[in-house]
Amino acid sequence: MLSLKLYRFLLNFYPATFRENYAGPLEREFLDEYGEAPTRAGVLLLWARTLADFATSVPTMLAREFREDAWHAVRMWRKRPLPVIMAILALAIGIGANIGVFSVVDALLLRSLPFREPERLVGFEAYFPLGFDATPKTLAEFRAKSQYLEGVVACMVSEVNFTDSQHPIRVKLTAVNWEFFNVLGTRARAGRTFVAGEDEKGHDTVAVIGYALWQQMFGGDSRAIGSKISINGTSFEIIGVAPPDFDYPDKSQVWTPTVFDFARIPMNGGINFVRDLGRLKPGLTLAQAQSAMEAEAKATKQPRIWVDKTFHPRLVPLRDQLAGSLKNQSLILLGAVALLLLIACANVANLLLSRTADRRNEMAIRGALGASRARLIQQLLTESVVLSIVGAAASLVVAHWSVKAAGMFAQSGVSAAQTLTLGNWRIFAFAAGLALATGLLFGAAPALFAGSSMIRTSSQRAQASRLRSILVAVQIGLTVVLLAGGVSLGYAFRKLIATDDGFETRGVVSLRVAPTGGRYETPTGKAAYYNEAARRIRELAGVKAVSASMFLPLGTNSFMLFRYKIDGSTGDGEPAALFPVAPGFFSTLRIPMLAGREFDPADAARPKGDKPIIVSESYARKFVNDPHLIIGRRLVDSDGPTVVIGVVKEIRFGGPVFSMPEQAFPLSTNVTNFLIRVDGDPHERLAAIRQVVQAIDPAIPVHDAMTLDERFADVTARPRFYTLAAEMFGICALLLSIVGLYGMISYSVTQRTREMGIRMALGTTPAALRLMMMRQGLLLVILGAIPGVIATLFAAQWLEQLVSGATALTSAACIASLIPIAIVAALSVWIATNRISKLDPAVALRVE
Repeated sequence: MLSLKLYRFLLNFYPATFRENYAGPLEREFLDEYGEAPTRAGVLLLWARTLADFATSVPTMLAREFREDAWHAVRMWRKRPLPVIMAILALAIGIGANIGVFSVVDALLLRSLPFREPERLVGFEAYFPLGFDATPKTLAEFRAKSQYLEGVVACMVSEVNFTDSQHPIRVKLTAVNWEFFNVLGTRARAGRTFVAGEDEKGHDTVAVIGYALWQQMFGGDSRAIGSKISINGTSFEIIGVAPPDFDYPDKSQVWTPTVFDFARIPMNGGINFVRDLGRLKPGLTLAQAQSAMEAEAKATKQPRIWVDKTFHPRLVPLRDQLAGSLKNQSLILLGAVALLLLIACANVANLLLSRTADRRNEMAIRGALGASRARLIQQLLTESVVLSIVGAAASLVVAHWSVKAAGMFAQSGVSAAQTLTLGNWRIFAFAAGLALATGLLFGAAPALFAGSSMIRTSSQRAQASRLRSILVAVQIGLTVVLLAGGVSLGYAFRKLIATDDGFETRGVVSLRVAPTGGRYETPTGKAAYYNEAARRIRELAGVKAVSASMFLPLGTNSFMLFRYKIDGSTGDGEPAALFPVAPGFFSTLRIPMLAGREFDPADAARPKGDKPIIVSESYARKFVNDPHLIIGRRLVDSDGPTVVIGVVKEIRFGGPVFSMPEQAFPLSTNVTNFLIRVDGDPHERLAAIRQVVQAIDPAIPVHDAMTLDERFADVTARPRFYTLAAEMFGICALLLSIVGLYGMISYSVTQRTREMGIRMALGTTPAALRLMMMRQGLLLVILGAIPGVIATLFAAQWLEQLVSGATALTSAACIASLIPIAIVAALSVWIATNRISKLDPAVALRVE
């Protein structure tokens, strides 16, 4: 009968003791009531009462038996607290690290974005649907005929000088079309957003500011709406304030409808990219939109390389675009901490299995007194879950540290709406689910041997021994993966920071200024500002040299690409990134000059066809064998000929061609990085240098002031974090695995005491017995290491996403990770078998 089968299934939700005592009577009572039900309505009423009874009684019964079993577990722990403490620590490390990394995954991939229906927002790669000369009219035409987009956004991010009545600061501004906030579905916190027509020339005099900027500059005063601000010397009216959690894109603080009016705000020079964003039409899948977009892109015949999959146009979900490389990096770290948790589970399972074997007499007595196998399994699983809950509670401390550490590398990709925190329901649900799953996972092994006849036969003991050996081998294999990954990342990172950058960062102060608007619109005005700033800085005590550059030579991704041909030769020329620098740049950074000389102020007066350049050694060798031979030669690009006056040593993040600015000190851009070499501690000079530059014009903000050493630390912060995390995971895994191996060998010696006594009585020496146990222990290391090495080689392809060059040492890293594992394992086995040398055969033969 179907109803009876369903009722029996529901009885399985009751705890074992209750089922054993009352399952039969309850089935008979249900059948009686079912038989007495006169109609189908009566049967439905019976099931309603039955389900209501299950809903109220099952949780009560489970809670009662769980409480009893938990108290029993605590009493057992008191007898042997040390193994329990070690198990809790292992679980705290494993669960805490998982929670910390999951907080990053939650912020990047799971938490809702502060937009309306964010899953319908897409970005474009290798395709510009609005083209390079879009206008409000062409955008409206494109949107009207688009088969896959109901709204389109064009935006361009830049840094600008922002000034209210008296406070100049440097902020990120995004120039957008008027539909920006409408397409994203974002409402203003105060005031309003843009309306139709406000992105047309002559009407784009309004701005929306960010909530944090509103609080910082106006104290949250609503009277800020309607007030005037200056952006790069151009006046705008504030019409609205964005919501607190909105800073898209790239943590912007100001938005203006000027994306089609490039001249409205004087830009910083260099290259400013317009990015396009769209909202898919309702009911359209990403795959359907992708097909429509490809057809559209081919029809527009934009200059794309269609045969190269790298540049193949595609639509990207906005969430993936925001996460960027952090998505894969955080998932790789999540996989690493998952392996660490598996090692901890295997360790705890081995511990509980040994404890369960020690309790075989207790289990046998309980079975003889009537406890069923199901009841004993329930007891052991409850103990495991309680242990896991305690470990999860202890892991909150580790999780707190993990979240703070994870924030160090994720901050650049996490917006205000995605702040890393432990305080949301997904994190707590993940922690609770992880604790429960972990408890059931490492509790499954000892539960397999629960029962009234548990581990009383030699075959059952052998089966338990094999399972413990398998768990240790699994730990060793996972440890090889984590330790080899840590070695590879550590080697790659140390190689990264040990590479000669070609310049000396110690003792150098850097700061940025961007004079715009008013008298700074002309080259003469800029020249006066920069020359005055340089003069004042040089007059400060302790200043040894002053120079400037458009870009800082520290991992910059900003450049101007040219192709040069020597002396007008034929061909396409050799490509090179061009770095404009001021006189004294190479001596300030102590970059060795290998041939010729560096720039001096008089070079600015040389005629256009005789402009000087300096090239790196490697670039010079593309044209001549001896770098000295290129001095005085002419390199020609699209702007005409230039004269090589010097060759410098290769620097990692610069060149390979350095140009002279158009005037003596100002560069060909509004933004300039001052570089000042000082005596003594550069931190002590920062305030004075910043003060004298700010005093030239209080309306021009001086920002980003720090030492070059600090900038280098910022550049390497993320790979440093990955390396430290991987190395810590590897060390924790090694310790956990060795503890597991030591525990298994130590327990094996205890269980085989009688066997040892017999062997010694037959003439085997203690040293021979210890060597036998060591061979068995090292065999487990080898059996675990083989699949570990294979898994490491397979996973090596992902390491380079964390630190460049990390895959180059993968094979050597496997060997390097096996050596400490084997050494520490051998020492652990030797220490664990120390008691054999003190064993009395006569005593050992009397051991049961």
